[in-house]
Amino acid sequence: TTLVNKLRDISRVENNEDKLIKENTNLKTLIETVCSSLELDAKQKNIEISYNLDNIYIDIDKNKISQVLINIISNAIKYTNNNGSIYIKAYKYNLNTYIYIHQR
Repeated sequence: TTLVNKLRDISRVENNEDKLIKENTNLKTLIETVCSSLELDAKQKNIEISYNLDNIYIDIDKNKISQVLINIISNAIKYTNNNGSIYIKAYKYNLNTYIYIHQR
């Protein structure tokens, strides 16, 4: 079922049926919310998640970016050894916004 849904998503994107719904979003709050939703998974492996998040407002599709962050951070938790740590940094440099996720 997941594969079928992903294929449908790809088809919608290719046919321009999947529109981005951009809204001004606080990236710091979004990342903290995503991490909070994954906190139980991290605690089960005794993984500490630490942040250095600038207070950045950016026009993004909040749901799509949330999905991307959940996927990346979930994988970081999955592949980090027990008692490890994950460091997340969000910052702006010139006109670009960066999100850095590092497993320790």
